[in-house]
Amino acid sequence: FRWPGGCYVSGYHWESGVGKDRKPTDDMAWGVLEPNTCGTDEFVKLSRLVGWEPTICNNAGNGTVQEIKNWVEYCNGKSGRYAKMREENGHAKPLDVNIWSIGNENWGRHEIGYKPIEQWAPLVLEAAKAMRAADPSIQLSAAALPSREWTLPLLKMAGQYLDYVSIHSYWLPLHQENDMPEYLTCIMNAEGPEQA
Repeated sequence: FRWPGGCYVSGYHWESGVGKDRKPTDDMAWGVLEPNTCGTDEFVKLSRLVGWEPTICNNAGNGTVQEIKNWVEYCNGKSGRYAKMREENGHAKPLDVNIWSIGNENWGRHEIGYKPIEQWAPLVLEAAKAMRAADPSIQLSAAALPSREWTLPLLKMAGQYLDYVSIHSYWLPLHQENDMPEYLTCIMNAEGPEQA
């Protein structure tokens, strides 16, 4: 299960959702107030309770490579500033988040922190190197498109650090309408992701 995910993650700063002194922040994607009552610790706890493999999607929109690395250290570090912060938040042992996703739909102009592939691939490379420095055992994914123009340059530059690409696309014809397509329309598009 991937969290926080969606366009929201491209403006999400994880430190706002840990610890006892949480303050609401503006959700830049949807224009609402985010109370930050559910953060990293709560997500991982819920995942463990229901048997999900927690997957954290980080802020590659208006976040920084250092912020991305610090999040891995918070979850998986055994020592250092962010491991101590986690301990102070009630988790003496690492949270052991194994799967991490770099970005959401940063290929799209609708996304906070839109980046063309010429900017995206170098960012993914730097983020992946920093994340692996924090924990070499993690599995990494990066947001991609089902197109050669996007995915091949990404893999050429950062592929040696990635385990997966996260193909983002919309296969239902009504994705921009506030309407639910009927069942057969959905099922007829079910093979779209695999074909892409």
